[in-house]
Amino acid sequence: MTRGSLSPTDGRTLALGIVVVVVVLLVGKGGPALRARTKERELRAADAVARATRAEWARAHASELRRTLASARNRLAIYDSALVDGATPSAASARLAELVTDAAEGTEARIGSITLSADSASTSTGLAHVSARASVSGDLNAVGLLLQSLDEGPQLLAVRELIITQTQPALPHTQAEVLQAELVIEGLFRGDSHSAQRTR
Repeated sequence: MTRGSLSPTDGRTLALGIVVVVVVLLVGKGGPALRARTKERELRAADAVARATRAEWARAHASELRRTLASARNRLAIYDSALVDGATPSAASARLAELVTDAAEGTEARIGSITLSADSASTSTGLAHVSARASVSGDLNAVGLLLQSLDEGPQLLAVRELIITQTQPALPHTQAEVLQAELVIEGLFRGDSHSAQRTR
């Protein structure tokens, strides 16, 4: 069949068919891209609305947020006051030794030796552990007062280990018995998370 042999009706039908095919091809290729662009615009619009809503909420509650922040800072300062002073492991170790020695003052407990250990690897909160192993001698009352002083001290300390031995088991009951106590006292300090050394 040649073009000249087509009737006007057949020619119009053929042209319409070609147009339909072209339209179908264009829609098939361009439709997904158009839908993707439309979806992206919708997501951007939703994100802009959400950010505007958050900004408006923040403006409306600015004074309340400032009070909350101030309260949080005050609580953090209280918590910090319970930490062992010292920005470095060696400084925190020295301060913990002072705290143990100070706790023994006013009691009849005698500090024989103190071995210190501080971990410079801080946690996600910036806190690191510092500990002291102390050898203490004294009667039961003196050791008890020392433990009480550590518990009630200005810094938050924990006695992780307590071993008490008798030094004079055959002593008469009329005399106060001298005990030997081994304590492991632990505290927290704000360590340097970038340091990888361990100080002893």
